[in-house]
Amino acid sequence: MRGPGGYIGFRRVPAASGVHSAASGVWTLREAESFKRAGTWPVSSDDYFSSVALLLHGEGSGATIVDSSPTPKTVTAYGDATQSTTQAKWGSKSISRGTNGAVNLGVGMNGFGSANFVIEGWFYVVSVSDFNWFYGSRLTGITGGVHFNYFSGTWKSEFATGGGWLRVDNLAVPTSAWFHYAFVRSGTTVRTYINGASQGSVTVGTSALTGDTGAITLFSSATATSSSSNGVNGFVDDLRITIGTDRGYTGSTIAVPTAAFPDS
Repeated sequence: MRGPGGYIGFRRVPAASGVHSAASGVWTLREAESFKRAGTWPVSSDDYFSSVALLLHGEGSGATIVDSSPTPKTVTAYGDATQSTTQAKWGSKSISRGTNGAVNLGVGMNGFGSANFVIEGWFYVVSVSDFNWFYGSRLTGITGGVHFNYFSGTWKSEFATGGGWLRVDNLAVPTSAWFHYAFVRSGTTVRTYINGASQGSVTVGTSALTGDTGAITLFSSATATSSSSNGVNGFVDDLRITIGTDRGYTGSTIAVPTAAFPDS
């Protein structure tokens, strides 16, 4: 509806799931035009932000990687892992393995329990060999953890329970191109999505993702305390971990992000 000198309303354009406009519900035409020219209207934010456990944009300086989540974790880079301008999906940098790097994300498996979760981000493969990992969390045994890895000639997402690894195999992972990856627990089901398309699912029942105290680590299969020799040669950008919700990622397809994840 239009009032004197401006528009009154809540949204001009329908927002994607989990995203809403933070623009005021009342503004003048002059204000709206000013916001648009400045690129600050509407402002996107995340309805699930309070559940975000980790958010890495990879835009920091060198090995100093900043967590933009509501409860910032200490993120530690090892070897020659760094934030590089060689590749970037959003902004000007991404997190690079280098030749032997690893990054401890500071998010431990015991924080997941049996809750819903989403591990997602943008990944870029330069080259890969057998038994290479984009991320992993297993410290010892198979009592708990998650993996995104390549072995026996195929890409896999893995969810570990006390009874063994449950896998989604044959993921359609491209090389030398950015792709969106999402690993999602929704109730008793774990799904993997590549560029918005479901790659399959496994039933995990009520199994808790616990047992190992180690944190998730980029470019390594286990908690890193040094450099890693088993990481994928590549880059990671806009990595986000959400615990306590599946973000509605339950269908055969999900919406692929069209911008960097918001910080609020």
